[in-house]
Formats: sequence, C-alpha cells, structure tokens
Amino acid sequence: MGLVSLTAVTCAFFLLTSIGQMHQKSQLSSNNDDFAEFDDEEFDGVSSQTHERNEPSERADNSRSMGQDLGSGGGDSTEDEDPGVDDVEEVEDIEKIGKNGAVDKDFKSFDDEPEDEDDVLIEEETEQPAGEKKKPMGDLFTGVKKEGLKVIDVPEHLRTKWDGFYLEFLLLIGLVSYALNFFYGKQKNQKLASAWLDTTRTTLERNFAVVGDDGTSKEPPSVTSTGYSPVLMKETEHVFSLWCSGRVGCQSLLIDLKFVKRQDIISLISRIMKPASDLMEVNVTLDEEFEPLIFAFGTKKVLTKNLKELQDLSSFCDGRKSCERFKLPQYFYAAELGEAADFVVDSELQKFLKTYPDLLDYLHISDQYSGKKPDDQTAGSGPPSPPSAVAKVLQARFAMPKFGRTQPEDMDVMLPCLKLMIYFIDKLKKLKLSKEARSKAERNRCKMEEAISKMLHSQRQESQQLRKEEKVRMEKERLMNETDPDKLRKLEDAQAKRDRKKNQPKMKSMMVRMK
Repeated sequence: MGLVSLTAVTCAFFLLTSIGQMHQKSQLSSNNDDFAEFDDEEFDGVSSQTHERNEPSERADNSRSMGQDLGSGGGDSTEDEDPGVDDVEEVEDIEKIGKNGAVDKDFKSFDDEPEDEDDVLIEEETEQPAGEKKKPMGDLFTGVKKEGLKVIDVPEHLRTKWDGFYLEFLLLIGLVSYALNFFYGKQKNQKLASAWLDTTRTTLERNFAVVGDDGTSKEPPSVTSTGYSPVLMKETEHVFSLWCSGRVGCQSLLIDLKFVKRQDIISLISRIMKPASDLMEVNVTLDEEFEPLIFAFGTKKVLTKNLKELQDLSSFCDGRKSCERFKLPQYFYAAELGEAADFVVDSELQKFLKTYPDLLDYLHISDQYSGKKPDDQTAGSGPPSPPSAVAKVLQARFAMPKFGRTQPEDMDVMLPCLKLMIYFIDKLKKLKLSKEARSKAERNRCKMEEAISKMLHSQRQESQQLRKEEKVRMEKERLMNETDPDKLRKLEDAQAKRDRKKNQPKMKSMMVRMK
C-alpha cells in the first residue's frame, strides 16, 4: 500500500510539473516582447536547454517529497500538504514577472552581466513586431527618457553658431574694404591728374608745338590743328605720362606724374608708418649743341643716393658740396666744373626755392648721362662695366604739397615748377664755357674714353682666354672618352705635335742681300 501511494504521488508530481512548464512557455511567448522575433528553432533550443537545467532541481524536489512521505510512516497522503501548491505559486510568480516585463531567471543565465543603455537603444531601433512601422528617432529617445536613461546634449563648442565664423567675417570685410578703397583711390588719382592737366595745358601749348602725343597717329597732332586734344597716358592706376615736343633747345619733354598708391590699401596702411608724397618728374632731352656739363643739385639724402647710383655723377664728380654761400643750407650740389654752380644756382632758382622751399627734390644736368650702375657694380662686388649710350639730359623731380594729402585745387602750385624747367631749357641753350673749363671737360672725357677702351680690351682678352680653356678641356675629354686604341694614338700624336709647335722658340728670319 505504501509503495502504491508513493508511485501515485510521484506521477502526480511529474504531471503537475509538466503542466506548469507548458503554462510558463505560453505566458512567456505571449507577454515578453524582447523574445517575440526569435525563430522557432532558436526558441526550441533555449526551452530544451532550460528544461534540461530544471530537471536536476525537479528531481531534487521529488526526492525531498518522497523522503517526507516515507518519513511520515506509511505515506498518508491525506494528512500532508498538497505537493502541487509550491509549483502553482512558482508559476504565479513567473506570470507576475512576465507581466512586469522582466526576463526569467532561467534566461538570465545566458547573460551574466546586465544590458547596457546602448543595447536597449539598439533593440528598440531594430526589434519591432512584424507589420508595425518604424518609429522616428524622436519617439525612440522619448521612450528612453521614460525608462530613466539620460541623453547627453550636444556640447556648446560643437554647435553651429555665428561665433564660429569670425575669421570668415574678417576676410569678407577685408575684401570689401580693399575693393571700395581700390575704386576710391583710382578715382582720386584720376581727378588729380585731370586737375594737373587743366592747370598746365595752356602753358604747355604756348611753349610746345605738340602736347600729349600718344604715339599711335602717323603725324603728331599739332596744337593748332582742328580737333586737337592732348592725351594724358595712363601707365598704371597711379602713374600718368605726358609727352611734348617741338621747341628750340630740346628734342622732347616727358612728364611723369607718380601719385601715391591710393588704390592699394596695403600701401595706404604703410604710409601711416612711412609717409610719402605725390611726385612730378620732368625729363628733357637736350640738343646736340649742348656744352659739356655735369651738375647735380638737391637735398642731402637724394643727392647722396644719386652720387652712389648714377654712372656719370660717380665718374666725373668729386663729391657733394654745401650751398651755404648761396644761402641755401638745406641743399647740396655736385659739379664737374667749378663755374657750373654759379651758372645753375642763379637768382631765378634761389627765388623759386625761397618761395616754394619743399617742392624741389633734385635737379640733374648732364651730357654723359647713361643711367644707373648695375646692381653688382653698385654693391662693389662685380667688375666695372662700360656705360651704355650716353645722352644729354635735364632732369628734375618735384614733390607735390601736403605730403600725400594733395587735393585737385593744390595743382596750381605745380605750374611754377613747369615754368622753371622751361626757363632752364632756354638758359642751357645759351651756355658758353670758358676756355679753361672746356679744356678740362674735354680731358676728363678723353680719360673716360681711354678707361672704357681699356676695360673693353681686358674684357675681350678674358673672353678669348676662356674660349681657349674651354677648347683644351674639350680636347682632354675627347681623349679620355676615346676607346679605340688606333684613334687614341692618332689623337695623342696630333696633340703632342701641337704642343711642340707651341713650345718652339720663335725666330726672326733675316734676309741678306749678296752683291
């Protein structure tokens, strides 16, 4: 009887256990959304593994219950507790756990560590029931916030703000400023050039037959011809030129107006540190009948620079001398002849300098003008080179008033400067040197010509010597590169023959007549 009751209790226990497991499976499959999309094969494998893990615990429970029945003295089943009550409570606990959305303890064994917040986000984005639309990103983050996860905001330094484009704004402002300054400076220089032409046009037309020739017409336009209009040539945005001709005592007159670079904002800023003035340069080509004369006059800084750079001044003049005897202590001069200073610095020039003390930079008169020295010769590192073609010139440079802040109404001051140049053209035409001064000037020019001829001769000898050395070097390379023994022997014989002939002493042949 005891054996039969034990067998019946065991069968009932196994039956209730199997029913509880089946009920647990149905609850988990219906309530747990985290495992809704698993394949049937994977779920069966997991359930089989769970069943195998639960078998040892079930067998242990069965053995305990059997021991209790045996210990009760015969297994009176009516007096003991119902063996299926614990299983029913365990099933109810599992149902509660499934309703709360937690994972079963048996399934927690697959992953010892709890899930991260990133894993929850990935599952919410990827695992959705079939037939439902994909949730937008805003809904996903809303769900995450409801579950207590913290979403980090974008840092301030990574957000797009106008403060991050200050460099671009500065560049844009710089480009706009450069463009506006370019058009403003360009117009300002054009206005100054037009104002200068309007001021000096009448004087130029009265003293020259051709004013403002641009070189495009076959015949230069005369000031008396119909439809005449002077042309002020625009070299750059700040340099303008005017060419005149047709006057006794000179071949041509070229005026260059060199304004400051008002169109360049960089030059405008640099002038704050180093101010500069607008300039008017006058270059007159004199007639061939001009007397030999080399004279330079100007401020100390400009004259020192010209004495160092110009070929004629450095060759014929001794150095600068003060103009204190002319009551002009701020000016200096350099002259080839002593009487040239009294001829040039006359009462007219002194009157002009006292009236306009800051306009004249320098005055240069020369019949041997050849321009500046080469850069290497000026630095003293290269050999002296002969001057190029010389010309007879009268040059002058005048600084416009207000030191770079010249206005169109200030161009009236430049008219006396132009009249001063016309005065010197007429005066140099009448120049007559004394006999001693003329002979001294001629001796200086003869010495210069001899020095130039010697220089040219030495340069020809040096070039000839270089050619000979190059020829010998090529012969040696030819012998070294020759591989044929016969040709090499012939070349060596020819070279030896030339050497013997070269080293043979020269003998003069004398012819004796026999009577």
